[in-house]
Amino acid sequence: MTTRTPAQDLEESAERAKSLAEGQDLSLRASQLHRMQSAAQSSLLPFPLFRN
Repeated sequence: MTTRTPAQDLEESAERAKSLAEGQDLSLRASQLHRMQSAAQSSLLPFPLFRN
């Protein structure tokens, strides 16, 4: 059994934090892209949508 040094633990923790941050960034970008696509789609709809 190998013993881990505090430096190894710290490095592993930093890697996990980095990958989590990258995942959150991708998620944010995806939601922004989805919002932009929804806005573009809604501008293509006939206006006004409902008539009285």
